[in-house]
Amino acid sequence: FEGDPFCILFRDGLPGAAKAVQSAPIDETLIAVMMPFNRGHHSVDRVFGAIRNGVEAVGKTARRVDEINTPTDIPDDVRNLIRSSYAVIVDLTGLNSNVLYELGFADGLGKKPILIHESPIGKLPFDFSSKRVFTYHDDKENLESFSRKLSDILRAL
Repeated sequence: FEGDPFCILFRDGLPGAAKAVQSAPIDETLIAVMMPFNRGHHSVDRVFGAIRNGVEAVGKTARRVDEINTPTDIPDDVRNLIRSSYAVIVDLTGLNSNVLYELGFADGLGKKPILIHESPIGKLPFDFSSKRVFTYHDDKENLESFSRKLSDILRAL
């Protein structure tokens, strides 16, 4: 065996999956929202409504994967939504395993995660316990305040 194994294996560039990650166009106006869906459909979810209001106040669009109406695999849709987004809002409430996976995927792509959690917040897993987590309360007055806070956070990115 002669030669550089990396050059032999990747002489045509990176493998297909790595190319797809690198070549995904970023929509500077898209904010991906990763959160549990146990609060109901995106159109009636008050927390998502507050997130959407805060995002729209800075001229961007918040999107959850359950808003995508195509006959495609949901995990692929999640990954594509994260890949194409400018930033990712991650609701850690309940430490949902799917949401944690999505946070890891976003972090691996170098996205700008904005971590949120419904108060009170308990002990977080070590890998992201040092990150700033913004809390909210699920009532009308506090969600309006939370929307304004999200707008300020997004302006600071």
